[in-house]
Amino acid sequence: MDKLNEGSARLRVAMNVELAGDQRGKRLPPQQVERRRQTARTLGLRPPKRPGGRPGTKKEKALLSTTPDGELAQRINRTENAVTVMRLRLGIHTALDRRRLGNRPLS
Repeated sequence: MDKLNEGSARLRVAMNVELAGDQRGKRLPPQQVERRRQTARTLGLRPPKRPGGRPGTKKEKALLSTTPDGELAQRINRTENAVTVMRLRLGIHTALDRRRLGNRPLS
């Protein structure tokens, strides 16, 4: 036998929506934040991933203009898009650029 019938379930949902509205936008007390942090650490949960991914190493950056992005991506275990974005942010020309513009920045 169900604990809630259809009418009770509707009332419960309405009550939960109202209670959630009261809490939305309020900051948690520092004690509760610390308790949640400790619980996450105990459970082995990790912090959220960095939005920009892992930063490129000096060796990876040195290889950017020497090999095509797809080939380099496989070599350094990154996506081709990540390699392309890294190269463009640093203003480095692609290895396949036949114009060989030297040290001129990308425009």
